Amino acid sequence: MFKKTNYLDSNEVLNILKIKYKKIISKIENFDLQVEIVDKKKTLELSFSSTPILTISRNTNLNSKQIKYLINALKLRKLNLESKRLIIKPIDFDVIDEYLIFSTDFDTQDKAGDKVITEISDAKLEIEESKKYGYSYSIINKIENKFIGCVIFYPKSIGFEIGYSISKDYRRKGYTFEACNTLIKYAFSNTNIKVIYARHFPNNDASMNLLYKLGFKYQNYVENSFFHRGKEKYMPTYNYFLTKKRYFLNNCYRYINGYFAKKDSK
Repeated sequence: MFKKTNYLDSNEVLNILKIKYKKIISKIENFDLQVEIVDKKKTLELSFSSTPILTISRNTNLNSKQIKYLINALKLRKLNLESKRLIIKPIDFDVIDEYLIFSTDFDTQDKAGDKVITEISDAKLEIEESKKYGYSYSIINKIENKFIGCVIFYPKSIGFEIGYSISKDYRRKGYTFEACNTLIKYAFSNTNIKVIYARHFPNNDASMNLLYKLGFKYQNYVENSFFHRGKEKYMPTYNYFLTKKRYFLNNCYRYINGYFAKKDSK
């Protein structure tokens, strides 16, 4: 696939990819694609808007799994969704002021495994970092046109992991469920993603109940699983997974139960 004798620059790599995988790569014209030469000889890394997506070898072809993963990344990169009460869109500097207020709350940041932020310069860096390491989306309250939290898809070697954080003033009102459910439904309906993972720290019953309501199934408990940036140490987590089949079956049961509940109330 790639020359073995000479080093390739990013533009040359991109041109090769476009020729060989033109049906897929032709879709990236509206995306910010970069190609980084990782070790000059063996591998190179594809990324969109600074988010690492795929590492491939110079002398091997993309396999079907990698191609599907690339397509998923394209579809999720510039996502804009709406639900009944919310707008979910890629996080950016237009919410910087509200994001700073959100990030100064200790309880909110502690539950998410993040550190408290008090300076706007640090808030800007956080937004840059969140865009780099995952697919980070703002949760916007439609009525108030206000940023109230984040939902994130983390690319993993085995699939995607979802993370979420909501302002304390909007908890226990169904906003986190609505945001996560909207994003999960899109991912399962419009990409080749077959399973989504999630986790939470111990003593977070609200997060546990949310994941069960979304249809996630408990997987295991892992020590030193997640680096808590506020506490500056690795913390244990309870881990969960949700398959596409389980998600849609769970939605069917919820719809049926809701239908009969309304019928019985009449």
